[in-house]
Amino acid sequence: MPTPAQKNFRREMKSLNREGHTWYDTKYTSFKGKKQKWSWGIFLFVIIALFASGLPTRIYYEFQIAHDQKIKNYLQQQEQYFGSASMGLSQLMTQLNEQNSPDMASLMPSIQEANVSIQSSYTALRDIKPPSEFKEMHDISLEILSLKKAAAEYLVAAAQTNNYRHEILTAYITESNLKLSQLTPKMIEGLQKSNLKYVYNSDGSLTYWVQEHGYESVFH
Repeated sequence: MPTPAQKNFRREMKSLNREGHTWYDTKYTSFKGKKQKWSWGIFLFVIIALFASGLPTRIYYEFQIAHDQKIKNYLQQQEQYFGSASMGLSQLMTQLNEQNSPDMASLMPSIQEANVSIQSSYTALRDIKPPSEFKEMHDISLEILSLKKAAAEYLVAAAQTNNYRHEILTAYITESNLKLSQLTPKMIEGLQKSNLKYVYNSDGSLTYWVQEHGYESVFH
C-alpha cells in the first residue's frame, strides 16, 4: 500500500502531466536557466577584463595613428606634385617676362621640359585616392594643375608656330590663381574634419600635427 509520500509524489506527477510538463522538463529548465546566467556572467567578466587591460584604448590609438599616417602621406604627395608643376610654369613665366618680344624658338627646350613635368605631376596626382576629408581639396588641386597643363600646352603650340600671345597665357594664370585662393581653406576644412591640430602661419602656410608611435610629428 502506497505511503503518504508516494501518494503526494503521484499527485504532483499527475498535475505536471496535465499541464504538459514532465519531471525531466522541470529539472532541465531549471538547469538551463542557471547555465544562461553563468554564460552572461562569463561574458561580463571578459568585457571588464578587456577594458581593464587597456586593449580597446590601444586599438583606438593604433587606428588613429593609421588614420593620421594616411593623411600625412597624401598631403606630402599632394605638395610634391603640386609644387613641381607650379615651379615649372613659374620658371617659364620668368623667362617670358624677361623678354619684350620672346624668342619662342630659343625657349622651346625649357617649354618642353616644363610641359613634361606638369603633365607627369598632373597624372600622378590624379591617380592618388585622397582621404575622404580632403576630397574637395584634391579636386581643386587637379583643377589648378589642369589649368597649368593647358598653359604649358599652349606655350608648346605657340613655340611651334611662333605665334605667342601674352593675353592667352595671362588668362590661364589668372584663372589658376583664383582657384589657388580656394586651396588653403579646403585644406583647413580637411584638417578640421580629421580632428588634426594645426596653425595658420603669418606667411599663409599651415603647420599641422599627426600622431606617431609615442609622439606627435609636425609638418608644414
